[in-house]
Amino acid sequence: MPPEVCILPEIPAYAHIESPLKDAFLHGHIRVGLGRLHAKASPSCAAAKPQPEATTRPFSPT
Repeated sequence: MPPEVCILPEIPAYAHIESPLKDAFLHGHIRVGLGRLHAKASPSCAAAKPQPEATTRPFSPT
């Protein structure tokens, strides 16, 4: 690595964003854990949105 590169120190709370949710609480990062729980329970998640019903008419041979 070149000597001009300045490596920033790691922020401990941010390290738990990708770790299991339980680890965030166990290591005392309550705000990170609560934020992740809120994101999981958020109804704005695309998977939680109901899909629109099909608007096609049934086939009727006439």
